[in-house]
Amino acid sequence: MKTLSSSKAGEQTSIPTIMEQDDGFRSLRQFAKEEYDINLEDCDSEMKYLLDNVLIIRPFNKRLSMQVNDEWSFHQLLHHCQVYLIKLGYNSNILVEGYATGNNESELFSSTSVDSVNNLRTYPWRRLHMILGCKTMADILLNTAAFRISENKNCMVQLLGGTLRKRYSQVSSRDKFTLTQCLYKPMSERRRMNPVPNTKLSFLQTVFKEEYKKLKHPSRTPKKLVPFSHLALITMKNHTTCRYFLIFDNICPQPQSTDNLERAVPKSNVMRFCSVIFEKVIPLAMLGSKSNKSHILHCLAKLINGERGFGIRLVDIISGLKIKEIPWLGKNYSGNINKQDFVKRQIILKQFIEWLFSYFFPRLLTSFFHITHISTSKDLLFYKHTTWRNVSQTFTDFYRDTYLQPLPQFESITQSESNMAMMCTTRVMPKKNNDFRVINIPLKGGDLSEMKEYQDHVTNEVRPARRILNRLRLAHTTFFPHLTSIDQLPRAIANYRDDLVSTYDGLPQLYFLKFDAKSCYDTLPKEKIMRIIQSLVDKHKTYSIYEVRKLEPDGSSTCSRYLSTLTDLKTSLADKQGTFIQGRTACTTLSGSEILKIVGIQVQNTITKIGISNFTRKDGVYQGLHLSSLFCDLVYEEFIERKLGFLKFTNSLILRIADDFLIISPCLDLICKVETIAKDGVEEYGLEINQLKTSTNFDSQKQIEKETSTTFCGFDISHATLGVVKRFDDLCSPHTASYSKTLTKLCHIFKSRSAYNTLSLKVNSKEVILEQLRILCENIAKSYCKSTRGFKPDLYVFAKFIDSIIEHCYEKVDAPSEFEINTKELVLGVFLKELQKKNSKHSQCISYIKLLQNGYV
Repeated sequence: MKTLSSSKAGEQTSIPTIMEQDDGFRSLRQFAKEEYDINLEDCDSEMKYLLDNVLIIRPFNKRLSMQVNDEWSFHQLLHHCQVYLIKLGYNSNILVEGYATGNNESELFSSTSVDSVNNLRTYPWRRLHMILGCKTMADILLNTAAFRISENKNCMVQLLGGTLRKRYSQVSSRDKFTLTQCLYKPMSERRRMNPVPNTKLSFLQTVFKEEYKKLKHPSRTPKKLVPFSHLALITMKNHTTCRYFLIFDNICPQPQSTDNLERAVPKSNVMRFCSVIFEKVIPLAMLGSKSNKSHILHCLAKLINGERGFGIRLVDIISGLKIKEIPWLGKNYSGNINKQDFVKRQIILKQFIEWLFSYFFPRLLTSFFHITHISTSKDLLFYKHTTWRNVSQTFTDFYRDTYLQPLPQFESITQSESNMAMMCTTRVMPKKNNDFRVINIPLKGGDLSEMKEYQDHVTNEVRPARRILNRLRLAHTTFFPHLTSIDQLPRAIANYRDDLVSTYDGLPQLYFLKFDAKSCYDTLPKEKIMRIIQSLVDKHKTYSIYEVRKLEPDGSSTCSRYLSTLTDLKTSLADKQGTFIQGRTACTTLSGSEILKIVGIQVQNTITKIGISNFTRKDGVYQGLHLSSLFCDLVYEEFIERKLGFLKFTNSLILRIADDFLIISPCLDLICKVETIAKDGVEEYGLEINQLKTSTNFDSQKQIEKETSTTFCGFDISHATLGVVKRFDDLCSPHTASYSKTLTKLCHIFKSRSAYNTLSLKVNSKEVILEQLRILCENIAKSYCKSTRGFKPDLYVFAKFIDSIIEHCYEKVDAPSEFEINTKELVLGVFLKELQKKNSKHSQCISYIKLLQNGYV
């Protein structure tokens, strides 16, 4: 059963707010009127309660259609809908959670009691079915998400729809192309990356998969593909005669730099190489004209110059092509094409474009480049395979010899076959200063069965164990704040500042020490991890964890929270602002012995692959596995308690995020003592600090230096006032299909970036808040100019965007109303300054901002 909470117990504010949203929730009565033109005014009291207290949303996914019999009763219709959903694989729909079909596919078996289905089997729903009819009722059951408001208006129960785990998406993976499949591929895979199939039949079957699925005799060439088959033969001939490596070496020579990052091939050279190969291998007749070919290369350039995860939509590629100019799509291509013929040609062309961007270009790039990115950035790096091997091999050998030990071949095969959850593969990624980072990626299995086994293990065991252990960790009282995310850091500093002011009647001179652990995951002692967890977990006890998700007005859910007791759950639902959803799998239970077994697998028995060899760890844990960050938290928190306990009751503050430490104290001697301990290292906890990243605000003679702030985890912390400002240096450039969608994404980014708790008067002064707003708005304004280069500004959309930014600033800044004037002036001034750099393009937007500044709008 899905439970939704409003903002506070007894209040009715959040539910009406949701109902007022565009394209959001509607009452069942309103939904029937607007969707089916059925008036449900004259009903008995039970029906009225149903119609007014059930909220409906139609998600943005594909509508399902099922053949129905008008003679079916409501129970029969419900049963057939459940069978239909199971057959289609919609197992996350709340109607079928806990259900499965037996040998007779029309029979259903339930492994759990599903309250949502029981709620539907009541008189009001049967009565509604009689009024609406089978076809309409089936549409509601299959294609909507429905929620019933409780009698006290404090919560809502989900009755229909998919479990709200993530936002509904209108774009499938096949409709969007990325370079994700090309990342991190080793040189050994080059031989399997031939960009052009070897035979005409395999070429056609690879390009036109959908067409060949329809054929009874797939060895024959369909008549409509005969013209393309001739071009395929030309392509294959061009491929065999093309001197790939000569072209590659001429365009991408060996780099001379000694810096690892500068040894990557410039993206302009990567694009030039792809363009030359494309010109030599793919005949012009395949695309019909030079303009079409240029458009394809322009789209490829966007992928190569984009960030990790950036994608280009199939519809955007197709829209830039002139279909009439492509001769193999049909005869009379130079004349007018009727709509039916145009659609047919477009379907064929889509398959060819999909082959180019999911087969030809990825294989071409993977054959010649090792594509990766800096571990702390999304910018793609393209290395020649030989260069990457020379750059990374020395570090890989050092890492393997220092931290790993080989596993006998027969034993490694047994381990990998018996438990895929214990297997991972090593990924080496470049860092700044000629350094590298090792990430270990879990292997999810070689077939569907193993993948399901792995996913079940992670979902039902590893993640609940991590959440339970984290709740136990947070329940432990310490003299320093528990920080689980960086957005908690400003409030922790503000609380510390308030304590200092109450103690000293003002802020004293403060001393700062910042350091981080070197190779922290590789040096965490295994025995220490196991001992700490064994002290936390009682193997004879049973532990439960409850999941809560925030419900957005569009029917999506975000912001998961996990609570350890049902009392915590009820308190959270009653006190938390906003609307929350508790999922069917919200309560997960594990025994203490099960938790210790799960931890033991990740600490002691996990195997990693490097090439074809398997290794186990000598000590430490694998960075990238599900529990590794938790192990880091547990070990370093004990280190602080045991080795830095002398800071307790000294008006000092210890902040730690992962392996980054910041110590603030009014006592210089204490800071120097901590610095000595950190520099000497603590072998018991595997702690060795990174000397290059250690900093203080005083020199070797213990004199205060000129720097006015310390940067910690992206926050600038003032030495004099303890004001906290978040810096945003990277410009965000959302790639969307329209100006409107781009501004919508920018607005979401602005809202997420303003959620770092630095816009509160409890944390910062008005001056610091205005500085934070200026940094935020400058970043979004520059991002706006960058991401809208290819679009014509729409004044109406821009006006909504700028008004939304200003309104959100009002909401986030908890300051008096007169402060709103300063906020509005700041936002408008920052945007005006950036837009005036491109005055001619944004002239209408500039005029609108000036009208706002003068109070005319």
